Amino acid sequence: MMKDKILTLLLDLSLCENYDDANQWYENSRLPGCGNKTARELVGSSQGDLVIDYIKHVADGSYA
Repeated sequence: MMKDKILTLLLDLSLCENYDDANQWYENSRLPGCGNKTARELVGSSQGDLVIDYIKHVADGSYA
């Protein structure tokens, strides 16, 4: 499931401290590099790969 993959990535890259924080980010944080949509909205429209790419860019120190 894409949501689980995203939450795991957030935790593995230490971008969120715990599962609750990661889930909160997934549900509520708007991603400026992805049309200002939330990860949940993007996954719902089959664009979960954009979320994965966004997270990786942020983890690398890039502003996405």
